[in-house]
Amino acid sequence: MKDADRIREFVYEHLIKPAKENGLSSVSFRAKDIHQGMGFIKHNYPNIIGALCREIMKTRYGVKKIRREPPSDAPDILIIYEL
Repeated sequence: MKDADRIREFVYEHLIKPAKENGLSSVSFRAKDIHQGMGFIKHNYPNIIGALCREIMKTRYGVKKIRREPPSDAPDILIIYEL
């Protein structure tokens, strides 16, 4: 499995799926939280952000990215999905 697929699957299983099960309308997280949660050793922020800001998140997991701030590849970038 490619890193991008593993990242998307991690976010789905640990953030999106539980939020949907709890009836939330949105979910937000920072790139550094995904980085730490997945145990990446090297800085992998561009890959994390790239994997999560693609149309595949909508088609595969039924979520819509509603915001990304700031628009960079920094660890503190906040990604917000509408569920």
